[in-house]
Amino acid sequence: MKLPPANSRVCFVGPTRSGKTYLARSWLRTYDNVAILDPKRQFSWNTPGKRFARIANTYRQFERLMVRSEADGFPVIYRPPEEHLLPENCEYLDGFYRYCLERRNTLTYTDELYYVASGSDFTRRAPYFFRAVTTG
Repeated sequence: MKLPPANSRVCFVGPTRSGKTYLARSWLRTYDNVAILDPKRQFSWNTPGKRFARIANTYRQFERLMVRSEADGFPVIYRPPEEHLLPENCEYLDGFYRYCLERRNTLTYTDELYYVASGSDFTRRAPYFFRAVTTG
């Protein structure tokens, strides 16, 4: 299987339990500097080992783990608190995308995008999310 370049935008679409996350997990594990937004708090690597053990439950933890990732390239899974997923709190999620865009050289994956982009004015209220999705 030929993998897309790290600077590509890729969307996996299919019915529930069709293997979208499995495909993403298989693809992502081949790259360094990966930040995963996991709003359902269910994404896992299904692989033991230190490389796949970094999980952040707060934004502050996420930033600390991403700093460590700069040295070794290990991926980080960010599982934001439920209240940060509410439409009125979109600045928290937008902060995730802002951090990744400004950090550069970071492959960002969002598991279950519909959990994140709720509300008709989300792209206006979350400009870094919109930029990440549309321009990379």
